[in-house]
Order: sequence, then C-alpha cells, then structure tokens
Amino acid sequence: MTEKRDILLVKSSGSGADDAHLYWLFSKSQLEMVLRDIVVQSAPAPMSLAQGVVNWQDEALPLVSLESYYGMAKRAVAQPTRYLFIKGAARVAGEVRLAMIVVPISAEMRMGALDIAGTPIAPLPLKENGTDIHGTYALADGGVAVVPDVWRIACRCREEGQAGTRP
Repeated sequence: MTEKRDILLVKSSGSGADDAHLYWLFSKSQLEMVLRDIVVQSAPAPMSLAQGVVNWQDEALPLVSLESYYGMAKRAVAQPTRYLFIKGAARVAGEVRLAMIVVPISAEMRMGALDIAGTPIAPLPLKENGTDIHGTYALADGGVAVVPDVWRIACRCREEGQAGTRP
C-alpha cells in the first residue's frame, strides 16, 4: 500500500554523484514560512557551519547553506531569492523538541505529493556531515532527493556557536 505525503522539493545549487540533479526534500509540515527578504547578522567568528544568524521571535536562528554544510561543490548562483524557515524535531529525554534553521534558496521550489513507496537509495557520499541526513531517494526525472536532518543541523550550529562564546 502506498502512502502520499505533502512535501517541499527544493533544487540544490550543488550536484550529486555523476552530476545528478540534487534536491532537498522536506515535509510540508516542516516549513514554518518563506520570506523574500531577511536581515542577517554575521555569525560569531568561530562558526563555520552557519553563514549568519537571523533573529526571529527572540531566537537566533542559524542561516545554513545546505550545499556548504554538506561540503558540496556549488555552481555559481545568484543571490538567494527566498529564505525557508525549516523546523526539525527529535525526541529528547522523553519529550519532543523542535529546532529551526533558515535555508537560503536561489532555485526552483515545488510543493506536492510524494509517493512514499518510492525508491530509497544508498546515501550519497557527502564530503561533510554525511550522517546528518534521514534518507536519499531517486526521483522519477533522474534526480536525487536528500532529506536533511534539520534537528541535527540546528544542534551542531548551536553547539558550534556556544563553543565559540566560552572563555
């Protein structure tokens, strides 16, 4: 029995193995909002995972280029056209906790239904943080969709920022 879920598919400015088209796949419920313009503060000096910080509802959210986070070669792209506020969850000490990141995008973004009975494939050999994904799927058009672990990305950025502020 197949199950359909509403998803958000964002074209990456990087490429996968064999130069395959690479997409970031998020559940539609992970999307908090999409903005065209934001104010970005520079990240604390020791931070290399985040490009900056976005203040939102009294919280400092890391601005994370997924291509940079995973160490992928990026194609030359224009400035981001939109910013996705994406949340991730994890069960910690018996309770569900949320964390959020801001993802700049400069390519196409599609929403729709995904056939969950699709074809999972072996994880891509990402250069950095390759364990911070939930799965990799082959798409009908020959592309590859990667499901980032947003919770883990947010935690790594937070840990990195806190390590840089300690005496």
